Amino acid sequence: MTVRFTVRVTHLPPASCGPHRSIELGIQKKDEVLPARLLSDGTAEVDGELRLKENSATPVFLGPFAFGPPSTRFVYLSWSGEIAGKREMFRRMKLPLGGISGQQLAELARRPDGKLVVTVQGTARDGGPACATVPLLDGGWKVEGA
Repeated sequence: MTVRFTVRVTHLPPASCGPHRSIELGIQKKDEVLPARLLSDGTAEVDGELRLKENSATPVFLGPFAFGPPSTRFVYLSWSGEIAGKREMFRRMKLPLGGISGQQLAELARRPDGKLVVTVQGTARDGGPACATVPLLDGGWKVEGA
């Protein structure tokens, strides 16, 4: 089973952090980072797909967007910025997939146009881009779509 997902990032940080300028957000897919879409309301979104391992007692997510050990998989959102004329990644957010329930996956199986959606805040307490494991807002992962 393929599971589509969208991550919404609210409260984006300023365009500069320390020596980094023109900060951009993206989602990590293996070794590459795909850029986020900036929406008119000031939020950013990224999309991806995960595969669900068959015949597993608990959900195990697979694919180029899934990182970490099978029991604690997560998705990375990466921040990059320009420094000394080059773009480099300098912080990453870790979004745990463990809160996705079997009930949600069953609902997605019945809704071919459905996807999982989660919202996170993009600014950390220090005012820069959020990093490390971030809290999932609004109750975590939700099923959306037809």
